[in-house]
Amino acid sequence: MVEDGGEEALLDTQSAEECLLCAQELVPAALEKARKAKGFPGRWRMIVSKLEQIPSRLSDLSSHPFFLKNAL
Repeated sequence: MVEDGGEEALLDTQSAEECLLCAQELVPAALEKARKAKGFPGRWRMIVSKLEQIPSRLSDLSSHPFFLKNAL
């Protein structure tokens, strides 16, 4: 937990579009790090596979008619 509500307060002020954009920007970095992981190769292949699905799922989320009406 962040003291003084620093990061928590920032998240409360972000719009749904900003949160979605942030998530979309984090996926490539997570994929890169997951692909470089050395230990437990089978587990990391599964994680990479799941991470590769995230962009299309985020796209589906953003195109849902109720996306802008509900907070993430």
